Amino acid sequence: MDLEKLRQQLEPIFKKHDVILYDLAWKKMHHEKVLEIAIYKKDVPTDIETCTAVSYEVSELLDHLNAYDYPYILDVCSAGIERELKDNQQIQDALYQYVNVKVDHPINNLHVIEGKLSKITDTTIEVLYRDKHKEINATIEKSNIKKIRMAVKV
Repeated sequence: MDLEKLRQQLEPIFKKHDVILYDLAWKKMHHEKVLEIAIYKKDVPTDIETCTAVSYEVSELLDHLNAYDYPYILDVCSAGIERELKDNQQIQDALYQYVNVKVDHPINNLHVIEGKLSKITDTTIEVLYRDKHKEINATIEKSNIKKIRMAVKV
């Protein structure tokens, strides 16, 4: 079964557990095939109990579908607290969350801005960050973003 068909089959499980698919890929680990399914929750960290529950149901579905006739390891995991935001939907899901943005061309003399993602338009994002004791709202063109990821506020 190709990964796109599998993604469609798994969607009801993700909805049931209120998780979003971050990545679905075949990987190799020590000469073994690994089906890695990375998930996240929109507003809260993804806990081990959620990963375990999703893994159990995915395993049941794969066994029922008899999807693969070769041995493999199923790995359902959290996408991570500092996961990269790879598309517009993931950026939208991160609205009002703390993010780290690396830019090609400096904004306010900064190549990296870390703060709260406060606004998203078709062409820009706004990040509210602190510089010493004042808050600054940086408007960043999406075309200027080299990499954007979730961040942990310290």
